[in-house]
Amino acid sequence: RHKSEEQFRLIFELSPMGMAITSTDDSVLKVNQACCDTVGYTAEELGQKKATDIIHPDDLTINLTPNQDLWPGRTSHFQMENRLLSKDGRVIHVLTKKAVLVRDSQGKPRKFFYQIVDITERKQAENQVRASLTEKEVLLKEIHHRVKNNLQIISSLLRLQSRKVEEPQALSLFKDSQHRVQSMALIHQQLYQSPNLAQINFGKYIQTLTNNLFRSYGINPQTIALNIEVTTAPLTIDVAIPCGLIINELVSNSLKYAFPENQEGKMEISLSSDQQGQLILKVSDNGIGLPDNLDFQSTKSLGLSIVRNLTAQLGGNIILDCSQGTRLEIKFPHSLDL
Repeated sequence: RHKSEEQFRLIFELSPMGMAITSTDDSVLKVNQACCDTVGYTAEELGQKKATDIIHPDDLTINLTPNQDLWPGRTSHFQMENRLLSKDGRVIHVLTKKAVLVRDSQGKPRKFFYQIVDITERKQAENQVRASLTEKEVLLKEIHHRVKNNLQIISSLLRLQSRKVEEPQALSLFKDSQHRVQSMALIHQQLYQSPNLAQINFGKYIQTLTNNLFRSYGINPQTIALNIEVTTAPLTIDVAIPCGLIINELVSNSLKYAFPENQEGKMEISLSSDQQGQLILKVSDNGIGLPDNLDFQSTKSLGLSIVRNLTAQLGGNIILDCSQGTRLEIKFPHSLDL
């Protein structure tokens, strides 16, 4: 026993980690030099204090709950982060471990053992990183906000210019360009309004995008029923923007050409993933379909050319089915290798 006590004394005194022994009323019975160095008091000064005298007032209740398990022996020790006050008034962040050192014959604690590690520099570094991240997040939100505003200005300019255009085909081109700009602006709007600046809730995005298109083309949602189903995780901006533009082109084409003379019908948009992690975008309608003589791969239609080019940008491939209306399926990777 004497040998064990001597070993404990040597470990206690020579440890580079702060150590202290207290009574059950928090009176400080013994401290090592590392503990004195941490808080700036001598061993004699600490011996006249209680542990609670050097604990930050706001942290005095932190250990109440774990103490309730320590006293009866339901746990052997606990660990917590708290703050101490040094002799010169500095706030010291520490990692504290507390254990029962001695129990009486009835199992009640008589002495407690504390081990403290100064983590002030680590906490300061964490706070600096957190402040830096917050600053970057604010900056990124501002960038998305400004990009969205600039795109809205372009859209407004297109709308103003279109008022001077009387030729129907030219007017349609202006409107199509406006929708393309708005589809990109919507991505940036959703990003700066979202707590996650890196990813888009694509189901919400499609709903807003299609609502805008229905309103722009004067389509009654009760005439053309729209079903949207998105079962994938949020998308990154580099995938979301081309996806949004593809949906914009396909939905615009359907609303303009698939249902002539206010014909009733339905449209479906879905985004899912397969077992290999590939994303599958499907856009379909039960309208009159594409013209028989249309070659999708070589058509000079700007809208369909945009769909082809954006699909290539996504590293995907297109499957077109015109057996019942028009159904277009695009399969592509979840992320781009830039």
